[in-house]
Amino acid sequence: MNKSICFICLSIFLFSCLQKQEKELAKEIWIIEFQRSADSSIFEKFISNESIQIRILTADAIAKIGNPTHLPVLQKLLNDEDSSVVQKTIFALGQIGGQDSLLISLSNNDKFNLYQKEIINALGTTKSDYALTTLLNNLESYPDSLKIAALQAITFIAPKNYRNNKLKYYLAHSNIDIRGTAAYFYARHPHTSAISSLIRANIQPATLWDKYRLNALQQSLEKYYIQKADSALFDSLKFRIISDLKSKSGSWQNQIYELSILRYFQDSISFKIIARYLTDSNPHLRLSAINAIARFDTIDAKSTLLPVYQEVDWSDKGHIILALAKNYPQITYSLIQQNLDKGHTYFKQLLLKGLAKIRNKMSIRQLRQFLLVPNIRLKLTAYEELSKLGYIGYRQTKELLLSGDMALATIAAQWIIAHPDWARYDDLSAAYAQFTEPQGVETMLALLHAMDLVASNESTQFIQEVYKNTSSFMIAKQAKESLRNANVTLPSGTDPPINLFVPEHLILQKEAINATIETNKGEILIELLPDVAPATVSNFIHLTEKGYYNNLLFHRVLPDFVIQSGDPRGDGWGGPGYAIPCEYNEKPFERGTIGIATAGKDTGGSQFFICHSEQPHLNRRYTVFGKVLNGMDVVDKIEIDDKIIQIVIQK
Repeated sequence: MNKSICFICLSIFLFSCLQKQEKELAKEIWIIEFQRSADSSIFEKFISNESIQIRILTADAIAKIGNPTHLPVLQKLLNDEDSSVVQKTIFALGQIGGQDSLLISLSNNDKFNLYQKEIINALGTTKSDYALTTLLNNLESYPDSLKIAALQAITFIAPKNYRNNKLKYYLAHSNIDIRGTAAYFYARHPHTSAISSLIRANIQPATLWDKYRLNALQQSLEKYYIQKADSALFDSLKFRIISDLKSKSGSWQNQIYELSILRYFQDSISFKIIARYLTDSNPHLRLSAINAIARFDTIDAKSTLLPVYQEVDWSDKGHIILALAKNYPQITYSLIQQNLDKGHTYFKQLLLKGLAKIRNKMSIRQLRQFLLVPNIRLKLTAYEELSKLGYIGYRQTKELLLSGDMALATIAAQWIIAHPDWARYDDLSAAYAQFTEPQGVETMLALLHAMDLVASNESTQFIQEVYKNTSSFMIAKQAKESLRNANVTLPSGTDPPINLFVPEHLILQKEAINATIETNKGEILIELLPDVAPATVSNFIHLTEKGYYNNLLFHRVLPDFVIQSGDPRGDGWGGPGYAIPCEYNEKPFERGTIGIATAGKDTGGSQFFICHSEQPHLNRRYTVFGKVLNGMDVVDKIEIDDKIIQIVIQK
């Protein structure tokens, strides 16, 4: 009996020791990950560890570092006896980039037949022409489950204006999920040739797949006029949309696309259905209805919109003015003059865009005056609108370039990139010197792109110095690419060290942490996931406990996409003064998912977003660190310039 008790006690003691040892090793791996180590041997000691969790963490850390230096370790982990380790290793290969050939060779290896879906998902992160061609060539031979993954990967890899008419035939596939995934492809890559197939696609109304189909139709119809030859087909579409909108059977996301499509029919019935949504409780539906009504050529839109204008808030007033600007310039100009000193900043930005749409001498002159105002958001809007109209030259651009402001200098650098003859070394180098890492990384990247256009020994030397002194992954990557294009060979092993911020008290636990985001529209209860993204969650709590998020605006709201906050400037260009490590993971971006906003790898800080709906193109490319538990109705109500009152961590 005594021997049995001793054995049990010894077993418990050894188990607790192993647990403690595993935790210490895990902490060591995280430190290496956060330091973005490029030491090719640093992970070797972990890959033979008897703990499966340690081997998984090793592959995961390499995925987050993203440096091909660690490829030999991943190649060894591909032979691991545990399937979870192999799956994470394949994920890491996709994150490293440039491994499309290796991934394709794995897909052709019988040993990896069980991992075909993981391989296809990894290929979807590569942006490789070779991967795109391979997936297209193999698409027909894949079983249905892999067809879905392959269609998604093709959607992610294909360039912006990619055209492939063959994929429209999958809209008529016998498998509903394949039809829906094909609709998702055309939602990301709209094309006129797919319109008839999208209308005919047998997809159940008011579903996610139906939303993708409606989105694809709406975008494609922007480039395609409804022809009489298609009248029967389009009449069936109109009948179904009117039926859906009358019954409000679909989600508000489905309805915003239905409202946008309905305006193409230009008849009184469609007009009346759309007009019902001008006073809807959902701001995104109101906006969609305003824009649809304003684009009717056969019915007087102003007689419907102006009475509504008298009753609505500043945001809707601004959207109505902007919507009327093109077809009713005199009325619009009068409304703008009455309101330029009223409302919040976003309202004024909409008025400036209205002036640009009017595009007469008086409106252009007034827009130019806003290049001189101290409000950065208004100055930036005026510059962007004048630039689109061709009324901006290098004199105004140089003023913004040398302003020392991140937003203004970035937009000026982008103007130079579009007008390469105006690239000037002295001005670009002087502008670059005004910014520091990590806060100014996005601006510094734009200036480096513009510096490429100078193409002189002076600019090459400048970029070499940038590469030597940077501690930013993105700047090092851009400088390296610029030097390669200039035929400058860098010695191996010269990558600069990366400097990222991780709170001193890193939260390493499996249990989720709840928090409440109090806004002027109501409360949002969220769940933070430290086991998925420990550095990101720790940073969010660190900032919250400092009161950093108190009174910050939601500066970005895109219907059926995201709401975004966390910027002390209120225009999307601010942050906490440091950058945190990206922790890309395999959690999908679904409705209510919370992610970190970035301008590229390892450039996140304080800005976060909440998804209105699923966003597959963000998967494995942005850090998921939480989700909404309650309050999605509040998320749906948020508009630009709404406010976070405070965030409270629940302990």
